[in-house]
Amino acid sequence: MIVVFGCAGHFDNAISVIKAMPYFNDPTIWLTLLGACKKWGNVKVGRLAFDEAVRIDNSCGAYILMADIYIACGMQKDAEKVKSIALENKSREHIFYGPLCHGGS
Repeated sequence: MIVVFGCAGHFDNAISVIKAMPYFNDPTIWLTLLGACKKWGNVKVGRLAFDEAVRIDNSCGAYILMADIYIACGMQKDAEKVKSIALENKSREHIFYGPLCHGGS
């Protein structure tokens, strides 16, 4: 349901489904929502999903998606901050085939 609501841009419904789940400490749930936020350019919900995803698992995917959202919305400074945080947290140690995790821009 999160995918369906997220892809349709119904973020309130997607968040309601997540909060009603008995176990929502799975980064996949939040990365799914974060991916939908990238599609729609929703920075507010994207930031919520990002914060939850990295709280659970400090993986590189969340950083890349959040940086992409910021870039798509013309928020380059925020994207650079996210990239810096990812590198400081050593997210690049995780296997990921993207420039962020390989020290690029």
